[in-house]
Amino acid sequence: RSSATDGSISSSGSGNLSVVVSAAAANKLAFTASPSSSTGGVAFGTQPQVRVLDQYGNTVTASSASITLSITSGTPTSGGPGALACGTNPLGASSGVAGFSGCSINTAGTNYKLHAVATGLTAADSSAFNITAGTAAKLVITGTGTQTAGGSQPITITAQDAGGNTATSYTGSHNLTFSGADASPNPTTNPTVNGTSFSSLTSITFTNGGSGSRAMVLYDAETATVSVTDGSISSSGAGNLAVVVSATTASKLAWGVQPPTSINRST
Repeated sequence: RSSATDGSISSSGSGNLSVVVSAAAANKLAFTASPSSSTGGVAFGTQPQVRVLDQYGNTVTASSASITLSITSGTPTSGGPGALACGTNPLGASSGVAGFSGCSINTAGTNYKLHAVATGLTAADSSAFNITAGTAAKLVITGTGTQTAGGSQPITITAQDAGGNTATSYTGSHNLTFSGADASPNPTTNPTVNGTSFSSLTSITFTNGGSGSRAMVLYDAETATVSVTDGSISSSGAGNLAVVVSATTASKLAWGVQPPTSINRST
């Protein structure tokens, strides 16, 4: 509603002019909500919201533009580049607003920004935010895939959060139990880590989520799938270590089939 005055007299009531002003043509995108610091692999506490605006900053409520989010910047601190996951992406605007849901970034890092694009419109970037590692959710064993029976190889155990980041809060001494490799047949010799037999508790100290190098000795010629647990979290799938254990050099003979204890002399 527009009114006018000369300082002495003014318009009022029907003397004013009522005008409905609609937004101009869609021109650009803008974030009206963006994530703050969050945890790797966990949905943002504040989900991204992107509006379609005209050149003057008005929301174009008639727009149903398809808006796509991606990561435009960031410095990962744990592994490779971060990956953005959302419930639906791209997402069509409703009355000029695209409210994303279920969005997360798996890789811990600093200064991440989200980038919003739509055909024919000026793109927008969110404000910067950080992704931090969460609490330990799984263990991962790293080593080599071949080994000779009776030989030792160095392995490491790493605690990771749900997003695969090193869980740096997993520190101190932890009692681990290893499994997945057999004892040798003759003599019976159990596989070990740090000199402790599989299936027995092995005390290993972690620093910032990592165990450092630990000696693993396997004795049975087999294809072993080595796993580990602390009783609460465990390795599984790609977190286990598959090892083909080959026999060592020949050193002795053994009867495969013994002759009978008595033999009847033929006539």
